[in-house]
Amino acid sequence: MKYKVFEFGDVVGEFIVEGDSMRMKLKPGFSSDAMAFLYDEEGNVSSQNIQIWLAERIFPPTRVDVSVMLGKLGLTEYSQIDILRAYKGRGDSDTLWIDFDNPF
Repeated sequence: MKYKVFEFGDVVGEFIVEGDSMRMKLKPGFSSDAMAFLYDEEGNVSSQNIQIWLAERIFPPTRVDVSVMLGKLGLTEYSQIDILRAYKGRGDSDTLWIDFDNPF
């Protein structure tokens, strides 16, 4: 499934979920100092770099009171993609977000 990635109100790429695999493709010419280490010159973000990106946006399964956090999100078990959906892919000080409500 594919989802649009936004920076503020502009579509800057797509987030692709295939089973347990996640990857991101950013538009050519997209530039973000905060994310520059994640993507190559074609805008591809590898699965390995997605894990780095995720670590900044979702809590780890080893977090104290993880079951309480999951409960607040309406989840009964730890799932990176479900937690990411709940937070729309946003970090605390991030300008990027994922529109999980409108897959294409």
